[in-house]
Amino acid sequence: MWTISSFSQSTHLYISLEEALAVHPDSVFRLDLSGNRLETVPKEILRFKNLRELDLSKNKLVDLPDEMNFPALEILNLTRNKFEVFPEEICKQVRLKLLFFGRNEITVLPDCIGDLKELLILDLWLNFLTDLPSSLMKLEQLKILDVRGMNFSDEFQGAWTNRLSWVKIEFDKSCDCAN
Repeated sequence: MWTISSFSQSTHLYISLEEALAVHPDSVFRLDLSGNRLETVPKEILRFKNLRELDLSKNKLVDLPDEMNFPALEILNLTRNKFEVFPEEICKQVRLKLLFFGRNEITVLPDCIGDLKELLILDLWLNFLTDLPSSLMKLEQLKILDVRGMNFSDEFQGAWTNRLSWVKIEFDKSCDCAN
């Protein structure tokens, strides 16, 4: 049974690490550290085992801590960072429903992405992907896949639209830019 205080704690958004560290770690469910020019993820956030939503967008991150394990994490926003390699630590967050990873610099999506069985939205727009892993077909709950900002051929787009027939895939119109 929810009480007013427990509900308000579970919906409260902490917008600084200092604010979140001032309360019991088990009561931090939502944390927004976006736009802080972080080059590394502060190790202190690993204390917040009940995190459901973590926003690290608009920073300068290139990797995530190896120890990253948030069993309740449902929303992860890593948009507009400096990732060149997709962090496999993300694949360990098996309760993820929404993953925002646009405007980074990755070229490959790892096969472990298929481990995120509860994923509903996978936003990868404006990366440097040239292919997609077949493990995406394991994501039976996926509703939206955003791969805009990458030049995929009409043939590629058609093949993936068929493979993921239950998913709305957002592609850019292909172009024959070499001619």
